[in-house]
Amino acid sequence: HQHQKNFCQKHTETAAVERRVIHTAYDAGVLESFRVFATVANIGDSTVTVDLYKNGSTILSSVPGLDSGDAAYTGIVLGTFSATPYAANDVFEIVVTVSAGTGTLAKGVNAEFISRELSGG
Repeated sequence: HQHQKNFCQKHTETAAVERRVIHTAYDAGVLESFRVFATVANIGDSTVTVDLYKNGSTILSSVPGLDSGDAAYTGIVLGTFSATPYAANDVFEIVVTVSAGTGTLAKGVNAEFISRELSGG
């Protein structure tokens, strides 16, 4: 079974620090993709990072960061997994961090997580 889980902060609200569970695995599986974007881009030196945790720790070897070079909606940044397999009952979380700097933070931070569970439970 393929699972697609989406994380969204309101498109009219400034990016905010957040940690939210988005998926608990039913069966063993593999991670397929993880990508992020914002509905309104950062301005200046402001940045937003969106991490993917499994059981309380990051599983990305490269954490996606949105900065002023990433356009709204089209600024999709892919994460790089440190390992793709997972076990039944593993818990996945989205962790957002922000740095306002001297610019303006993005609005409407979104993330998409896709996995495939092997057993079909």
